[in-house]
Amino acid sequence: MLRRRKILLVISLVLVPGSLAATGGYAAYLHSDSYRLRTEQRLSALLTLPLQLGRILPLSLSSRELSDIEVFLPRRQARVFACRRAVWQEGPRDGRPYGVLVLADGTLTAGDEGWDRADYEQMLRTGLGQDFARLDLGEVHISGMDIAWRGRTLGLHVGDASGVILFDSDGSGQASLSAHSLNDCAVASPINIAAHFTPGRAMALHEVVLTVPRIALSALRLPGWVDQRSALGWFKGAVTYAESAEGQRIIFAGALDEANLESLTAGVIGGPFHGRVDIDLQEANFLDRRLSALRFRGRLSGLRLSEIAPGLESPQAEAELRIQQAALTPERIETLSASGKVADVSFEAVTRMFGRGIITGKLKVVIEALQIQDDHIHYADISLYAVPPAGEAGSIDRDVLISAAKDLLGIDISKVLPAMIQKVEYAQMGAHLIIEGTNLRVRGTHGPDNDTLVTVKLLGREWGIIKAPERIFTIPDLIALARQRLAPYGHDYQRVRDWWERHHPEE
Repeated sequence: MLRRRKILLVISLVLVPGSLAATGGYAAYLHSDSYRLRTEQRLSALLTLPLQLGRILPLSLSSRELSDIEVFLPRRQARVFACRRAVWQEGPRDGRPYGVLVLADGTLTAGDEGWDRADYEQMLRTGLGQDFARLDLGEVHISGMDIAWRGRTLGLHVGDASGVILFDSDGSGQASLSAHSLNDCAVASPINIAAHFTPGRAMALHEVVLTVPRIALSALRLPGWVDQRSALGWFKGAVTYAESAEGQRIIFAGALDEANLESLTAGVIGGPFHGRVDIDLQEANFLDRRLSALRFRGRLSGLRLSEIAPGLESPQAEAELRIQQAALTPERIETLSASGKVADVSFEAVTRMFGRGIITGKLKVVIEALQIQDDHIHYADISLYAVPPAGEAGSIDRDVLISAAKDLLGIDISKVLPAMIQKVEYAQMGAHLIIEGTNLRVRGTHGPDNDTLVTVKLLGREWGIIKAPERIFTIPDLIALARQRLAPYGHDYQRVRDWWERHHPEE
C-alpha cells in the first residue's frame, strides 16, 4: 500500500510540472510574434486580401482579442478596412458551435470615383462573399464604426455606426444598425439602417433600407437625381436599395420640403426649372436609374412659365400647383387630382399662336379642379380671366371678336362692329370651362346673370357682346392627342431632347 502511494506521488511530481510547462509554453506561443504572423497569413488567405494585424491577446481557450487590424485592396493600394479592437468568442448553442465577433472603433470604405466594377466585386466577395455557416459565425456586433460607400452615382458615408448583424441557419443575414451622421452631416436623432442579404458564393444584397430624420437634401449626395451645386431644402424618410432579377431598384419615400425645383430637374428635358417643392413623397421608384413609378401629394410653387413654355413670352408669369394625389408611370397617368393658378401670361403671345388677331393685356388661369384617371381627363374646372395692361385699356382685334362670336354662338356680329373699328376696348373678359371627358361647357364670368364672356366699351357704354353658349362642345381626348404627337419619339430620350431644343432654342 505504501509502495503504491509512493508511485502515485512520483507520477504527480513528474506530470504536474510537465503540464504546467506545456500550458505555459502554449500561452507564450499565443502571445508570440510567430502566432500573430501565422494568424495574419490565415486571415489574408481567407479574405484573399492583404491583412495586417497589430497583436493578439488570448482571453480564454476559445476567445481572442485582435488589435489594430488593417485590410487593403491590392489593385488600388487602398485601405478598405481598419479596426482598433476585434473580439472573437465561440461556444456551443443549440448543439452546434456558435461564434460571436465584436468590432469596435473602425472604418469600412468601399470605393471612390476611380473604382471600377472589378474593385467593387472583390470588396463584396471578401466581405459578404464568405461562407459564414462554415466559419460558425452567428453574430457580429459593431460599435463606433464609420462606413463609407463612394460610387460614381451614389455616395454614402455613415458615421459612428452601431448595431448587430445576425446570420440565420438558412444562410441569410439580417443587419440592424444606427448611426449619428450621414455624409458628414450630423443628425438630431439616429439614422437607422436595415439590410437583408445572402452571403457566400451565391451572394445577393436583397434589400437595404436607410431611414433618416430631417436632413439637408444636399447631404443625401445623389448625383443623377439631385444637382449638389444648387440643392436646397430638407428630406425626411427612407431610401431603399434592392437587387432582383429585374435589376437594381432604388425607392425614395418621405417628406421633401423647402426644396428648390432647380436641383431636382437639372437632368429633365428643357430643365432645370425653378420653383419650390413641398411634397409628401409616397414613392419614387427607380429601376436601373429609370423612373418606373411616382406617387406623391403636395405643392409646387414659383414655377416660371417662361422655362416651361418659352413661346408664351411671359417672363413674369409664375404658376402654383397643389396636388391632392398623383400616381404616375412613364407610360401613363394613373391618378392625378390637382388645383392651381398662373398669372401674368402674355395674352398677346397666346392669341398670336392662333393667328386670328391680338388681345392685349395679361391672362390669368385658375384651375379649381383637375382630375385625371387612367390617362383620361375625368373632370376639369378652369377659369380664364383677361387683365388689361397696367395703366391703359385692353383691346381686342375686330377679327378675334367676330370669329369668337361665330364659333361660340353661331352668330355674325360683323354688322354691329363698323369696319372702321379694328380694335375694340374690353371692360371685362373671361370664361369658365367645365370639361367632363370629351364634353366641354363654356360659362360666363361676369354680367347680371354671370353668363357673359366678353364686355366691350363702345360709344362710352359697356356692352355684354358675347354670352356663354347653351350648347355642349365635343373636344378630342387632350391627353391622347398629346401622346399621339409625341408617339414618333417613343421613349428615346435623346430624340425628345433634340426636338425640344429645336422648338425652344436658347435665347
